[in-house]
Amino acid sequence: MTAKSPISGNTRQNVYMKTVLALFVLAVVGSAAQADLQSDARSMNNQMTSALKKMDVKSVEKITKQWCSPNFKYTELGRTQTRQEMVTDIKMSFTQIKNVLVSESKIKKITQKGNSGTTTGTHHMVCDILMPDKKTHKLDYFGISTDVWAKNGKKWQVVSMSMMNLKMTLDGKPFDPSKMGGGN
Repeated sequence: MTAKSPISGNTRQNVYMKTVLALFVLAVVGSAAQADLQSDARSMNNQMTSALKKMDVKSVEKITKQWCSPNFKYTELGRTQTRQEMVTDIKMSFTQIKNVLVSESKIKKITQKGNSGTTTGTHHMVCDILMPDKKTHKLDYFGISTDVWAKNGKKWQVVSMSMMNLKMTLDGKPFDPSKMGGGN
């Protein structure tokens, strides 16, 4: 059975662009079973950035399954997804992305109080992507995420991720996938 996109009524272009955005949110997902959120978040940030650069779907799926809480929610451009919906979109986007030129993510702020915490990070990706016009275009993405974490036993899990301040260009021109319209 093939997976259907959880998005109805959006164009394929919107799905592809939103999925590329989701890739960067993943850059700070999860943690290893270490003592504090800071080292856990930084460790997983590095692993996820590497998986994205390689377009390694299996690693992305494994990391998100292991480190997202069961009630995980991802929010971007007014749309909220479960972990599985987000992973489905990522898998679909990898079929359109031809080459990841840049995959960078940096944690800028970490706040931890007891068994809960928050991280804020920047995410930058540049990739060659095949668009519906059957041409390859250069997509440059920059975003800031705020991620809420909770300690579950001995490991940290991300409960929610929210993307903010999204800036994208397509072939060097400002690009907003939500304004692409339907039917194209």
